[in-house]
Amino acid sequence: MKKSLVFLLMLALLLMPVSAKDRRIVDDADLLKSDQEAALSAIADRLSETYQIDIVILTVRSLEGLDPESFADSYYDTHDYGYGEDHSGILFLLSMEYRDWAISTTGDGIFALTDYGVQEIFSYTAPYLANDQWYKAFSVYLENMEYFLKAFSQGKPVDGTQDPYDRPGSYIPPSGDKHAHYDKPLSWSDVPGM
Repeated sequence: MKKSLVFLLMLALLLMPVSAKDRRIVDDADLLKSDQEAALSAIADRLSETYQIDIVILTVRSLEGLDPESFADSYYDTHDYGYGEDHSGILFLLSMEYRDWAISTTGDGIFALTDYGVQEIFSYTAPYLANDQWYKAFSVYLENMEYFLKAFSQGKPVDGTQDPYDRPGSYIPPSGDKHAHYDKPLSWSDVPGM
């Protein structure tokens, strides 16, 4: 009797819906196999917990009429991502409808991944995106993300500025909102050799 009760409880836990907050890899466009998603999740979880900056990858089929930056910001906020009072995090969005992308940064994520960092990471990731190599693209993204997070944690953000009045590597976003955006000059088709 006890074994069947334990089994039923375990089954109920497994069947409970997982909220987006509980997942850092949200593949709503179904681009990844389950083992690939699990491998990427392990890396994103480790990076997020080590550096206290949520690292999220989101794939969607459509932006539902929004521009990529607005969709990324809204998704991040409504799914309650982020560490600390300023909800520190970085969300990489990939939409398949028009093959749009955006990287939204919040809190310390703004300082850890400056516009230069976004450009660099995209330049490494874009060739794989252009060839529909989704798992490889996201693996390369996370691998390079660690470089930027580690530099920030050591007080030497890549392409940041030192501001003794705030925090190491402070970068002030151009707008008054709490997210910083990168105006992407590159699309997947602009990548050299594609």
